[in-house]
Amino acid sequence: MMMLNRLTTDPLLRLFIGIIAGTLVGGGVGEVVGNHIMADPLVGASVGAFVGAAIAGVILAVEE
Repeated sequence: MMMLNRLTTDPLLRLFIGIIAGTLVGGGVGEVVGNHIMADPLVGASVGAFVGAAIAGVILAVEE
C-alpha cells in the first residue's frame, strides 16, 4: 500500500512511468497503424508518437 501511495504522489516516478508507458503504447499503436492499416511506416510513426505523448501527458496530469 505504501508503494502505491508513493507511485501516485512522487512526480519523478510518475514522469518515468509516463515515459515508459507512452513509449510502449505509442510503439505498439504505431506498428499496427504503420504496417497493417495504412501500410506506410511514416504514418505509423506519426500516429505512434502522438498516442505515446498523449498517454504520457495523461499519466502526468492525473492528480489525486
